[in-house]
Amino acid sequence: MTSADIQAEFRRAGQGQVFAFLDRLSAGGRDRLLAEAAEIDLAEVARLTTELVTRALRGQAGIGRRPGRMGEGPRGRGGGPEGRTGRRLHGGRGAGHASRV
Repeated sequence: MTSADIQAEFRRAGQGQVFAFLDRLSAGGRDRLLAEAAEIDLAEVARLTTELVTRALRGQAGIGRRPGRMGEGPRGRGGGPEGRTGRRLHGGRGAGHASRV
């Protein structure tokens, strides 16, 4: 399949945006993108997209739902920098420094 064939197939499937910046890639980058694109099952992408949109319209996909209160993570565990472990994940005193001996 040629580059033009792959791009045309993606356009027909409503996925032409995949190649929006093709001309900005190096020759190797273009070749890799086209090789990977040739492996994508566009019928499966369409099926999954339709399923997700249908669920979203029914309110079953978790899309469009209102988030919890500010600072509240999943199931109210807290969404601060401590995460679930209680340790700061970044920032704060000593972050990113090796232990002192």
